Amino acid sequence: MTGSPAWAQKNSGTEEPKRLEITSEKMRTENNGRKIIFTGNVRGTWEDVVLTSRILEVYTQPRDKTQPGTTSGKEDPGQGQELEKIIALENVDVVKGTKKARGDKAVYYDKEQKMILTGTPHATAWENENILEGPEMIFYMNEDRFEVTNGVKLILFPKDSEIKKVDKKN
Repeated sequence: MTGSPAWAQKNSGTEEPKRLEITSEKMRTENNGRKIIFTGNVRGTWEDVVLTSRILEVYTQPRDKTQPGTTSGKEDPGQGQELEKIIALENVDVVKGTKKARGDKAVYYDKEQKMILTGTPHATAWENENILEGPEMIFYMNEDRFEVTNGVKLILFPKDSEIKKVDKKN
């Protein structure tokens, strides 16, 4: 691979590049290094997100030469690759702050800052004791919001619920 091993992307001239760190038991590349496959106890960390799975596929693409600060029209090996998407398969867990989710497959699209988590029969997300289930969950990472499609189950535990007060007395 050429360029930055972290597929660093700068959003402006003052921001630090994003760093993607992945650990696993094995790794191989395909398609001239544009597809990197990690297997066995995979853990990927970037910004405040931790993703674990059995298999993780990282897809890169040539850095966009039209971005400010790049040399347009020239192949510059120093510019390297940029992250396109990440696909996590089998026993997928995602943690972002106090939010957690679990499913069979997660697909993260870097440009859209969007992660789609699916599961059979459903994917599950929770924050504290609250639980949300559905066959497909779409997380908009930069907006701190999400949506669930094709059937939803929500279980809420209000902070000052009577159930908790009774439980604490026993």
